[in-house]
Amino acid sequence: MLAIMPMILAIKPQFRENLNFLIKKFLKNTNKKETK
Repeated sequence: MLAIMPMILAIKPQFRENLNFLIKKFLKNTNKKETK
């Protein structure tokens, strides 16, 4: 996944904000699961 990210950013720079939002949301979900 991390290796594919630069390719996506190179193709669609405007997609970066959405990608960061999804990553943050995913990390929050994983953190909640770990806490519980």
